[in-house]
Amino acid sequence: MGKRKYVYVTVRWADGLCTPTTKITLAEWAEILAGDEADTDATYWYEGRKYNASFHFNWNLRGLLRVSYSPADSNEPEDCGTGFEGQITEAEVVGGE
Repeated sequence: MGKRKYVYVTVRWADGLCTPTTKITLAEWAEILAGDEADTDATYWYEGRKYNASFHFNWNLRGLLRVSYSPADSNEPEDCGTGFEGQITEAEVVGGE
């Protein structure tokens, strides 16, 4: 089997009910692991509602990951927030093997 050209990064919150996943090229992933800042977006569903997730890699300090969310159908500030904030190593990474 050939090497995958992407990695899929997933984080979980709300007792594992929110699980956004973003797709990143191997080249971008290597830059992230080297400490470069990067932002990617993804969508996911929670309780029948579609949400947008923004992944912020190395956002404040090398190795940190922040994932913010907002409903796809609303821009109200009270509907938005931070779902995950922690180390990149806490995320599930699949691919690139």
